[in-house]
Amino acid sequence: MAVQLPLRSKLSVLLCAGLVVGCARSAPQLPPDYGSVHSKEKLTLENFSKEDRLRTCDTVERDMTAIISEVKAVESGIEAKHRSNEVAGYFAAVLFPPLILAADHSTEAKK
Repeated sequence: MAVQLPLRSKLSVLLCAGLVVGCARSAPQLPPDYGSVHSKEKLTLENFSKEDRLRTCDTVERDMTAIISEVKAVESGIEAKHRSNEVAGYFAAVLFPPLILAADHSTEAKK
């Protein structure tokens, strides 16, 4: 005979399992340290690809300008949706938890 857990217990177990799984992975490998005061490795030309070594200051500046304009476009898109996402988050946080707790999840009555 299988044991039936109430929905609150199931949700609690699911929440705890999600927290454990979310924290269970190891940290990613760090890149080589070239810039700190105590770095053991020094940055040399061999650390860059041939294409990067042949770039001129003008191409680097052009690429930086393009990247900056792309970042500004993305940030303005995020800012435009910020208020509506914030309001939706408040409604979800206020309305849904009480509805879940107020609902009758009696397995006896459902049978």
